[in-house]
Amino acid sequence: MSGTLVSAPAGDNIFIYQYDDFTEESTFTEASGESKLIIRQINLRNPASQIKMIVEACVPSAADFDVYYKTGAVGSDFNAIVWKRFIAPNQPSQTSSYTNVVKSDVRGVFTDYEFNISNFDSLSNPVDITPFTAFQVKIVIRTSNAARVPQFRNLRVIAHA
Repeated sequence: MSGTLVSAPAGDNIFIYQYDDFTEESTFTEASGESKLIIRQINLRNPASQIKMIVEACVPSAADFDVYYKTGAVGSDFNAIVWKRFIAPNQPSQTSSYTNVVKSDVRGVFTDYEFNISNFDSLSNPVDITPFTAFQVKIVIRTSNAARVPQFRNLRVIAHA
């Protein structure tokens, strides 16, 4: 690489952080997120093509959370299946799994969130997931203040056709 270096006046401080051994949450195992809830693999008797997840959450202003899922067949190696991040349909930015997260720094203020997990066509209309007989869901917590993390309660996950 060659080039000319040019000096410029110092402005605001810019910090660049390099994380060694960072692993994206969508990988099979050993992702880098420090706080997550992973439900065990759920096996179904009959195939399903959609997942609905309902949870109550108290999310501080310094925090957020993402929802990931994986589907497959009973008996398949779920450690070899990549997690898929749920993105709400018609969301302008893909920074969160939910479009309108209600944030409150008052502990104990819970809001219901519903995630209808499905695939989307080119017009962002929901379409069925390839039929599956086993699935997992995980919630990954992100925060800039370790003393302010989201709280969750009353998690319900429903797989249906």
